Amino acid sequence: MKRLSIVILILIILQACSSKDKQAKKTVSFPVKVMAIKADKNPLTISFSGSILAHKTVNTGFMVSGKIQSVHVKKGDYVEKGEMLAKLDPTDYQYAVDAASAQFDRAKSEYNRLKSLYEKGSLTASDYEKIQALYKEAKADLKFKERQLRETRLEAPSEGWISFDRLEPGEIVKQGIPIFRIIRTKKVYARFMVPENEIGLIAKDMEVMVKVHSLGDTVFPARVEHIAPNAESFSRSFEVRALMNNDDSMIRPGMIARIEIESPSNKSQILIPAEAVLRNADGKTYVYLIRNNKARKQNVLLGEVGGKQVMVNEGLDPADTVVVEGQQKLYEKANINIIH
Repeated sequence: MKRLSIVILILIILQACSSKDKQAKKTVSFPVKVMAIKADKNPLTISFSGSILAHKTVNTGFMVSGKIQSVHVKKGDYVEKGEMLAKLDPTDYQYAVDAASAQFDRAKSEYNRLKSLYEKGSLTASDYEKIQALYKEAKADLKFKERQLRETRLEAPSEGWISFDRLEPGEIVKQGIPIFRIIRTKKVYARFMVPENEIGLIAKDMEVMVKVHSLGDTVFPARVEHIAPNAESFSRSFEVRALMNNDDSMIRPGMIARIEIESPSNKSQILIPAEAVLRNADGKTYVYLIRNNKARKQNVLLGEVGGKQVMVNEGLDPADTVVVEGQQKLYEKANINIIH
């Protein structure tokens, strides 16, 4: 009998403890910070990461073959249009010009003599046409040889930076082989990728702002010149290039850039902090709202992302209150304690 009384007492104590635990669990509140939703008609600034590309790259080389006599630039040099890059040994080409010049002088002299006879009627039309053709041929040959002689001097076709060179004095080069690459940077591109759900915001000739990380807070205006007609298969993003002036060549190809655009706003927008948005295993996005001091899970459809804010296209009303801090620990109907 005594043993039975002890068992009954233990059961009563356990039940009391269980009731206390359940009561304690029911009264657990999660500290959170919240934000009242409001509609905003101000433009949303959207930013993209990108990089700087050269406006144009020019490959150049000799249009005649020969042996390198001298090289006047090296990789990394900046050159202006018309500046000397390299020279070939002109000896053989000079000999060819001299020979063509002598041939032209003889043809010219004979042409002038026979022309006088033709005008007096002492030469047939057929003979005159023959000497006229020889004269024109000699003249064309001289011009061709003179052009070849000029081609032994390679000048920069445009301003820019020497990207690479493959020349040393004494080397033999072939006609038309690129041996210098010149990167033009008076204008440069800001290249960035735009997701398919935001490509509708980009239009050709629209103005964008570019910030180059290594140049501090300076903002450079740019104009969209190219939008890829199709998305990349892996990222489903479109390549966009915006052209910008770079007269002082401060901006170099390869620099990291941040491109900002303003999304036009003709209707009210609901913007919330991006950190307030959670994502479930299916990839759907949701937030937690406050209803009678309890958490309520709400699915949302997101729009454009701008900096630390994101636009909500569906799922929220201006009267809602969204949890913006502490939402990671919440669950449906969890008790909350709002921290101001």
